[in-house]
Amino acid sequence: MAKMPQPSKPTAATPPPPDINEQVRGGLKSFLRSLVIIIPLIALGWVAYMLVWGSNPRNQLATVDAFVNAYNGTASLYVGPNGGLPDSAALDEYLSFFDSQSREFFYDNAAAMAKRRLAFDQPAYDALSKGGRHAQAMIYLVNRAPLSGFSPPTQARQADGERTEIVVRARDSRDHRLVLEKARGTWYLTNLGGLQEALAKELEPFQPKEK
Repeated sequence: MAKMPQPSKPTAATPPPPDINEQVRGGLKSFLRSLVIIIPLIALGWVAYMLVWGSNPRNQLATVDAFVNAYNGTASLYVGPNGGLPDSAALDEYLSFFDSQSREFFYDNAAAMAKRRLAFDQPAYDALSKGGRHAQAMIYLVNRAPLSGFSPPTQARQADGERTEIVVRARDSRDHRLVLEKARGTWYLTNLGGLQEALAKELEPFQPKEK
């Protein structure tokens, strides 16, 4: 007796081949998600660098002679009757040549310096905004020797790697001794260019009266 043919066993369905387009789309989505995270971090890092270091071109000037040249170039824009009136950015650039203690003295005494400069024009002083007083204070300061500009040093005595004393010839045809200190690879004028003590005394009559 012939055997009856046995029914074939069902076989599992063969899975379809992977969708290449779907894989590409998935990879692209992962890549875009990574960019969304990475790009803001890069941008924040760049902004922090520019604020702390890169925005100030003087940070590239690590020698005393380069510092002197850069300072003179900035100061010369505001010296004399034809000098310009600085805005807040110009003030920040100018003060970046000084150490933190000198900058603090400037802001603490800016109103007195502005009043001293406009001593014969009280209405003009009274009309100044805070920014205007800072601008007038800078004009007053930058037109004082030796800060009005000076020659490359004729003498230099380096106390250590972070501090040096130089003698320069200023616009008043006199020699002045300046002390520079180095921080983060950059030189800074200390003691407001050697004027701080004299200015403190000179400005006493022009300090705002306490109420």
